[in-house]
Amino acid sequence: MIIKQLRISKGLSQNKLAAIAGVSQPCIHYMENGKKEPTIRTLRKIAKALDVSLSILLDGKESA
Repeated sequence: MIIKQLRISKGLSQNKLAAIAGVSQPCIHYMENGKKEPTIRTLRKIAKALDVSLSILLDGKESA
């Protein structure tokens, strides 16, 4: 999932991203491994923490 790629590119651990976004580390783990579908609210928090637009997380790619 794009979350993992973005997290790694920004040098963040799952724990650090979870702390910044205000979600649990297992939540990040399950989303990255396709075991959990995040809510829009959670995606907004993660997008903000990764400093990317929500559309990048929804589309899985950067918009032109």
